[in-house]
Amino acid sequence: KGQGVTILSSTAFELTDEQREIITAARHGETFAVRAFAGAGKTSTLRAIGSELDGKRVLYLAFNRDIVREGKAFFPATTKVATGHAFARSVLAQRFNGRVDDTVPTLEARVRSRLGLAARHGDVHDAREMLAQRISDVFAEFSYAANTAIAAADDTEAGAHARAIWTEIHSARAVHPSDHDLYVKLLFVLQTEHGHPQLGFDAILYDECQDCTGSMF
Repeated sequence: KGQGVTILSSTAFELTDEQREIITAARHGETFAVRAFAGAGKTSTLRAIGSELDGKRVLYLAFNRDIVREGKAFFPATTKVATGHAFARSVLAQRFNGRVDDTVPTLEARVRSRLGLAARHGDVHDAREMLAQRISDVFAEFSYAANTAIAAADDTEAGAHARAIWTEIHSARAVHPSDHDLYVKLLFVLQTEHGHPQLGFDAILYDECQDCTGSMF
């Protein structure tokens, strides 16, 4: 688009060759990842992409609220700006009638109740306390991975408990708000079971995508 590009703040700036390639790829609807160091002009590039895609339905995902707040200031109105978790919560509720609220037990509470443990942690050397931790470890691995079921593992006891708890969560479609990775996982599983229906966007921009889990990605 010439030597410069006008972003939403009406400020013109010179684009590098790399930035022009990125903007061209975004304009053509390509799927790609950009590696950029801190201070390399990532925000300026995103603003330029936002201007280039003005009028299209764009989803911009970030990891914290501060970045989202900044993004809402420079992306056009047609761009939905949200954290990945907030977006997952909205889709879970709107498309799959899922609930993310504090009236349901946390994952930790579910595990401790299943093992007959008190709410407060006891002796870390207690066999049931150690089993509770192992079950939590199974869930952590499951939440991060891009698979829809808890696979059989070397720890068959913890795996069996985890699968039973997950069956309850999946059936109820209800997750506590503090279990962020778990409701992302629930959305991922439901999306997969329904053939990954389209989210309704022309383009998705994911800031710091290298930090997202397999389920979120």
